[in-house]
Amino acid sequence: MASGRTGKREKWTEEDRKELSKVYSMHPLQFTNSLIDRHGREGCYYQAQRMGLSHKLSGKYLYLKEWPETTKAYLAGIIDGEGTITICNQKWKRKYSSGVSTRPMVAISNTDYGLLKYLNNLNVGGVSYDRRQHEGWKQSFQWSVSSHLGCLSILRTILPYLVIKKKRAEEVIKYIEEKHPNEVYDCA
Repeated sequence: MASGRTGKREKWTEEDRKELSKVYSMHPLQFTNSLIDRHGREGCYYQAQRMGLSHKLSGKYLYLKEWPETTKAYLAGIIDGEGTITICNQKWKRKYSSGVSTRPMVAISNTDYGLLKYLNNLNVGGVSYDRRQHEGWKQSFQWSVSSHLGCLSILRTILPYLVIKKKRAEEVIKYIEEKHPNEVYDCA
């Protein structure tokens, strides 16, 4: 038997598929150890997709539940103090039409590149930098997540640790669940 991410995987049997279907219906993305040992976590995820159990799940948001509690609490503290949880209006214009669309966003702006590098190493979101407005100002960096699934995953993961922005996070989660019901999964 292969375990982890290396080695040859076993073929999926009908019993394996039944076990995956049963487990997935109760706890999406939480596979049993026996399935992980035989097929690997990625293999279980892939098979769940092939069986139609998951639809638009993104691989990088699968492992948020596995973050240490200290990472979840630290990220919540940074977002409470330095971050933003919002729903943005984004104007768009095409050749023959224009309009406004909304999207959720979780962001942290800071002048300390070390902090933003740490956030970037979480493999969720992305880091960008802002141009300096004045010559004497420090360079500012921003880490942000703006996809519906990404925001939903992050907010569900850190919600128990938020204090100041907890109500706002609940509002954004509710907005995503109502606006995009087909993208709502128990991803975190």
